[in-house]
Amino acid sequence: MDTISDNNRTPAETPVKAPELLIWVNEKNEVIGYGEKLDTHIRGQLHRAFSIFIYDPERRALLLQKRAKGKYHSGGLWSNSGCSHPRKGETWSQSLSRCLQEELGLDFPVVPDLSGSPEHDFTLAGEFQYYSHYGELAEHEWDYVFLCRRAISDEQIILNHDEAEDSMWISPAKLDRWLDERPEDFTSWFAMAYQLIKKLI
Repeated sequence: MDTISDNNRTPAETPVKAPELLIWVNEKNEVIGYGEKLDTHIRGQLHRAFSIFIYDPERRALLLQKRAKGKYHSGGLWSNSGCSHPRKGETWSQSLSRCLQEELGLDFPVVPDLSGSPEHDFTLAGEFQYYSHYGELAEHEWDYVFLCRRAISDEQIILNHDEAEDSMWISPAKLDRWLDERPEDFTSWFAMAYQLIKKLI
């Protein structure tokens, strides 16, 4: 039987990329629907998101990333190791792994502990809700904050420059001083998320 390769498809037959559907929630964090990313941020609709902090116990330091200047908001500001949104139909493991791969080039199994156990190497440190307005768009998020304890070499980190233009390792003590002296260097959600993981490092 003859087969048709993907290269021979007509434009009408080319698979269409599925939309990135974010999870809409109410003030009780109950799912009320789904929406595309841009539309969600135009509406300022409350939706689920997550922030990842990587802490290397050998360095005794946290990995920060500097957001790419081309991002639709907070470009050029420092933030946590990675952040994204869980998508409709994804497990937590899939969402967190995708984020680490897309932003930092890190590829390792992620099995998050949602109970908040301080003994687990990838644990949920807490949740909070925030709202930040950026011109015609807004971030209105129910943010899950995860702490990943893992030794990572600089060679393992391959920044996606569409997402992050720089990264650094920093001790909690130096980060505390920096936040006190120049809070404007950081994204609007960073300080709130950082407070949740401090008790675990």
